[in-house]
Amino acid sequence: MQQELCAFILKCGERAAYRRQRRRSSRSLLLLFVLLFIVVVGVGFCRLTLRTGASRTRNDKPPPAAMALISLEDLDGLDDEQLDDDITDNPEPMDEDDRLLSHWQAVASTHQVSVPPEMNGPIQEMTRNSQQREPLPFATVSRHEKMGELLYEERLYSAGNWACVTRGEDLYEQSISMGFMKLMRFICNENSAGRYLGMTVPVISNIHMMEDGNTFEKDVQTAFFLPAEYQTNPPRPSDPDITIVHREPIRVVARTFFGTTTEETVTHQIGLLWEILGVTDELHRDEYMVAVYENPGVPRRRNEIWFIRRNL
Repeated sequence: MQQELCAFILKCGERAAYRRQRRRSSRSLLLLFVLLFIVVVGVGFCRLTLRTGASRTRNDKPPPAAMALISLEDLDGLDDEQLDDDITDNPEPMDEDDRLLSHWQAVASTHQVSVPPEMNGPIQEMTRNSQQREPLPFATVSRHEKMGELLYEERLYSAGNWACVTRGEDLYEQSISMGFMKLMRFICNENSAGRYLGMTVPVISNIHMMEDGNTFEKDVQTAFFLPAEYQTNPPRPSDPDITIVHREPIRVVARTFFGTTTEETVTHQIGLLWEILGVTDELHRDEYMVAVYENPGVPRRRNEIWFIRRNL
């Protein structure tokens, strides 16, 4: 009897210990589940935050591209949201023409260039005709490639009449912007023909170097090649700052680059092309040309640096 009682007590003790162990295990499992839940929720929240941040980053519009010249095309392709994003200071509703002008003003302001309200007409005219552009006539002399990449191209451009204007602003970008606004008005209707003349590309800027060979002279000439229809009998500009100049044929070494055309980027491109060409006396070192093909709103717009050959 005593042995049975001892066995019963031991058995009860074992059962109690087993129940205590199960309770501890259950509490441990519960604690583990709670910790896992906290981790999962935390990770999910972090991912949601990162995705939201990334979405905001993707949807945030970059600042307007640095202004190389107030140019020609694609502004009519901007939707209402894009135009409205550039107009943050005026809470009043605006019509399409006013919003387009405000977009140009926003782009120009990145280089402290003011686009006056009277530019609204030329902006609208050139936007409507942005797909009708006449390329400058030229003949390809040679192409130079390396590993399938075009390094540069030699071209011969024909003689012809150009509308030219020279500005000497504080910044290179300001000079070509102010010069091209004058040319825009000439192209649209401020000419003896009293009509829209049509657009040619590229627009050319002539750069002259200081004696140190590294700094641009302040005066920059911006030039527009007259369309074929007006080459024989060029319309007279209403603006006395614009002159019609007959230029002789020119042979250039042209290298394409993309992006903005500031003094810094143009200087960099000049250096790159000299590295490719090496030392030569056949090219001018005191004068270069920059050819611009596209509107500044295009992030990777096409440009070219032109070196001028001394002889054809």
